[in-house]
Amino acid sequence: MLVSEIWSAAKGSKGYGKCDEAKLYEAITEAVTILSDKGDWDWMVGHMTLCAFDGYLVMPREVEKILGANINGYPTWARDMWYIHHINGMGEYSRIDGYMNFHDEVGITSTFRCVPEPSLLVAVPELESDSGKEMIVQGYDWMDKELFHIDPVSGKQVKGIRVAITTEDPPPYPDPRVVKKIDKIIKPQTDGMVALWSFPDCWDDDSEPTMLGNYYPDEVAPRYRKYRFPKESCINLHYRRKNLRVQSQNDFIPFDNVTALLLQLKAVRFYHEANVGAGQPLEDKAVSLLNSGESAKKNRNDIGPQIKDFSSNNNERLRSGRGRGRGGCYC
Repeated sequence: MLVSEIWSAAKGSKGYGKCDEAKLYEAITEAVTILSDKGDWDWMVGHMTLCAFDGYLVMPREVEKILGANINGYPTWARDMWYIHHINGMGEYSRIDGYMNFHDEVGITSTFRCVPEPSLLVAVPELESDSGKEMIVQGYDWMDKELFHIDPVSGKQVKGIRVAITTEDPPPYPDPRVVKKIDKIIKPQTDGMVALWSFPDCWDDDSEPTMLGNYYPDEVAPRYRKYRFPKESCINLHYRRKNLRVQSQNDFIPFDNVTALLLQLKAVRFYHEANVGAGQPLEDKAVSLLNSGESAKKNRNDIGPQIKDFSSNNNERLRSGRGRGRGGCYC
């Protein structure tokens, strides 16, 4: 459902009638986040199909974590970033008979592509109204030194360099440092999308700029999960959705139980007043309503994995033919 569908009811809730819009959006975001984290709800699971050409993929911003991946038609094991250190594991060697039956979580990144070579950075806005703003890029220069700049207001040294968001050609470089690696990006709220480009420092006729990221207006600290897959593979995956901030009445709320959301809004208000005892029963009831809704929508024909346990006495009896007729057929 949309925020607009519950806006009047939320404004009418006790304690929110005199709130400005910004505070009410924050409360709705907090309520949705708390309820979303209370279970493996169907509405928090998404599906997509992607192709990996170079073996690495950065997930879109709505992906919190991959729950399962099928690669080229085959299921795979999921390995986190710590698996390569496991003394009984295979480290980074994960190919068996030429086929990789694992997918590895590499870590968190702020760009969907690495800096291909030491470069100068420029951010290009979608709308002219964003030209003249700046973002901060933290990382390392071509000599592997951490990036710093002098803040023009305080005069103090601050981590990262300033990158102009501009439509000018040639672009200005507030901090003309050659960047080799990006760790983090701090971007202002913008009116439109902003694309981050790298321009090789040693420019020649064969050099081309590379788009490193393309950020939504509300992304102020972009962070994405990066995974490793087999090269030139097709990946069919299910993922857990990330909770996004509610900022307008046109934003989407992933569930449609109005009563549960209003109860959680009241619980959030009590939590802010340090009255956990009054808020917890409301939250418990909200979760109960969502559980009831999920249960009512379950497919009655759902069948989980079936495993024949030949070590049990019962299966031993069936295998020998006792109790199921001659021949021991139990299929």
